Amino acid sequence: MRDRLRCALIGLAAGDVLGSGYEGAGPDPHRFADGVAPRSGSLYTDDTQQALVLAAHLTRHGTVDPHELALDFLELADSDERPGVYRGTGSGFRSFLDHLQEGANPAEAAQPSAGNGAAMRVAPIAMRFPDNPTQLVSHAMAASLVTHADPRGVAAAAATAAAIVAGARQVTARELVHRAAEAAEDAEHELFSDHIGRVAPGDAWHAMSQALRSAEVLLGEDPVDIATAVGRHAAATSASGSASGTDPYAPASVVTAITVAADPDRSPIDVAASLVCLGGDVDTMAAIGGAIAGARWHMHTWPWDIPNSDLIARIAGALVSGSSLDPAPDLYAVEASLD
Repeated sequence: MRDRLRCALIGLAAGDVLGSGYEGAGPDPHRFADGVAPRSGSLYTDDTQQALVLAAHLTRHGTVDPHELALDFLELADSDERPGVYRGTGSGFRSFLDHLQEGANPAEAAQPSAGNGAAMRVAPIAMRFPDNPTQLVSHAMAASLVTHADPRGVAAAAATAAAIVAGARQVTARELVHRAAEAAEDAEHELFSDHIGRVAPGDAWHAMSQALRSAEVLLGEDPVDIATAVGRHAAATSASGSASGTDPYAPASVVTAITVAADPDRSPIDVAASLVCLGGDVDTMAAIGGAIAGARWHMHTWPWDIPNSDLIARIAGALVSGSSLDPAPDLYAVEASLD
């Protein structure tokens, strides 16, 4: 199972690369009619970059140190000394970095975001803590609360981590979504009991777990129909009162990605391509789907170029073995070399 988990990180990067050239594009079921491949020159985005920061952090500390993780994220951002190397950051993460650069306490820099940013980077937590569901949820929460002060964004990360582990265990589609919903619900309960002062107020405490439970009936359907139904359900808990199943809103895009990727008959390439064809936040959906399906299918290599694939494989090996990286990678230099 651990060797399958090793494939989650490269699966995340592969989906991210495939989707990065189509971020924000509309739906197109014929996008890959001539073969599944990224647009020329596509790089992975901050989805993978944040995951690599978290992964390197875990290999150094063995656990999540929230204060240090916040500073680790800051290392790749703009500073007076050097330009930032993040690609494609969302507004919430940019605000988080801005707060840190303005001198905010890292414990108070998290944003009231119900987005998918914590979920997209959580694969390293699944790879490091797969054997204990309680630890898995608590570490996913700790890594998420650094940037996200909303139960929907935090619970989405717990759900995604559980889905990746379930994929590596090759459980049924229904069981995978069920375990993801349980992890989301556990996170929601813990947030309410222990962190109510840190997260945004509101009546959407159980939005993520409820969205996943409602998605169980969608398993096996066409991805377009899944996204439509997920968006309809997510609208009730979104701030605007409307949502598409491909929006960055966590109970939308994260649920769509998990539900599509849960299908054991869909190859990792099919999962990533199907999610990119949906339009919207395609790099993040394909990254999440690629991590889940890549772990299920034990997919070490993908049929398109993934920058820094050797480094990603090295980090993945250290994560699943519980070892440190020696020498530790200079992620700023690694990313700067791609620009």
